[in-house]
Amino acid sequence: MSIMRRLLELWGVGRTVTSAAHPFTRLLMSMAAIAIFTAFAAMLVLLLSGGALWLGYLQLTASGIEPQIAILILGGIIFALLSAVVLCAQHYMRRMSSITQNILPKLFPASNNISHVADAFMDGLLSDAHSRP
Repeated sequence: MSIMRRLLELWGVGRTVTSAAHPFTRLLMSMAAIAIFTAFAAMLVLLLSGGALWLGYLQLTASGIEPQIAILILGGIIFALLSAVVLCAQHYMRRMSSITQNILPKLFPASNNISHVADAFMDGLLSDAHSRP
């Protein structure tokens, strides 16, 4: 029996088992698979970017630039890239925050009252004990 046929049989058995599994279990398994693939992709991106930086350093030093200046140039490039990533992350965090602030009160109207109660509790907790009746 060939290896490909065995793999196909195992895949078929796996499909029948997962189709009978609870939907929440399938969701958890999908989330775990996504997390594993994301971690693997992040490691590959880090390896590729490290190799690109090393290649850039070698090209800069081979073209006659001093090693210290080559490191400064690459450091500036890294700083610019990290700044762009941080700005994009802040933009999407603000966007997500505004979406949740607009949607959550419509879905859960009681959440507005809870926040007012919590604010009043904290105001009373932080006020002076002498000003309380």
